[in-house]
Amino acid sequence: MRRALRIAPVLALLLAAAACGPPGVVDVPLSYPLKVGGALQGTGGGSFPGTGPTVDQTLQNQGVSKSMVASAELTSATLTQTQPPSSQCNGLAGCDLSFIGSLEISVGASGQHDAMVASINDPQKVRKVNLVLESVDLAPYVTASSMTLSATMKPKQQPPQEVDMTLDAVLRVHVKL
Repeated sequence: MRRALRIAPVLALLLAAAACGPPGVVDVPLSYPLKVGGALQGTGGGSFPGTGPTVDQTLQNQGVSKSMVASAELTSATLTQTQPPSSQCNGLAGCDLSFIGSLEISVGASGQHDAMVASINDPQKVRKVNLVLESVDLAPYVTASSMTLSATMKPKQQPPQEVDMTLDAVLRVHVKL
């Protein structure tokens, strides 16, 4: 019984010390506006500035340095149409996401090849859709000096009005403890 009593304070101290360190996993929420103009011809898209600094700041806030990143992956990506509202559409192209033929989200970083991380082909008449995720270890991108996400879209119909969408994603970073 005495031995168990001596081990208990040591165990409590070890657990408290572990709780003070960096977490084993950090989820980084990302949200970016996408705008498709009525004059879009052919392929559209663009890059999302601030991806690298957003990820860096979130990791720093959790006490995680780039050298502590073990692996990283996208765990979700959702595209939501925000404008025009359904009440103003009258069935025109761009009233929902069905005007999109394909959408690819890629990641890039200095010293790394661009890699597709999420995509969608021919979404139905919905205003929100989950993208299909690719299995890509994003640790080399997260630890690079700069990281960017970009989108490439091929419409199957030309919307006559501007269409606003939001890309929401979660980047999960696994930390070496």
